[in-house]
Amino acid sequence: MAITIVRRTGIIGMAGTIAIKINGKKVDKVKTEQQIEVNIPNDSVKLQVSQSGMRSNELEVSDGETIEITTPKWSSLILFLLIILPSLLNFIPNYQFGIMGIIIYSFIVIILFSAVKWYRIKKI
Repeated sequence: MAITIVRRTGIIGMAGTIAIKINGKKVDKVKTEQQIEVNIPNDSVKLQVSQSGMRSNELEVSDGETIEITTPKWSSLILFLLIILPSLLNFIPNYQFGIMGIIIYSFIVIILFSAVKWYRIKKI
């Protein structure tokens, strides 16, 4: 019993491998633009993927199905803003407001990485 997983994450997920979790346990990894076959213990399992704290939706999959990993279109914009925002903090004239801005920015990043589903998995 196995499923096929195809990774098409584009620029967001190209920094490293994505962990594949079946029923909450990490079983394999998939690299950028790679297609792999993963053995599953039952006819039907719950699949989720994650990378550096960013995770996907959970999907119930069955033997023989092909699963595609993608990123939502909005994720590129959010990642761009997360990179640009710290440089804008340099223009804050008051040191105390700058420190406060960095702290708020850090909390936003932590919340975004833990709460948002950065990857989507779907059956194809």
